[in-house]
Amino acid sequence: MAKSNTNAADSHSVAADLVDFLNASPTAFHAVDEAKRRLESAGFERISEREEWKLEVGRKYFFTRNHSTVVAFAIGKNLFKA
Repeated sequence: MAKSNTNAADSHSVAADLVDFLNASPTAFHAVDEAKRRLESAGFERISEREEWKLEVGRKYFFTRNHSTVVAFAIGKNLFKA
C-alpha cells in the first residue's frame, strides 16, 4: 500500500509542477522563457543556432528560435560513430 501512496504523491508533484509552469506561461514567449529557466537549472547549456556547435558526449544543450520555440537535446554517452 505504501507504493500506492508514493505514486499518488508523485502524481501530485508532477501536476503541481505543470500548474506552476502554466501559471508562469500565459503566452508562448513566456513559456519559452520558463522552459529556458528550467532547462538551465537541469544542466542544459544554451547554444546559438547561428554559431558553430562544439558538442560533447554526455552533455545537454538547447537553443531557441524567434523567442517562441525551444529545441533541447542530449548527446548520449554511448554515442558511436557510424
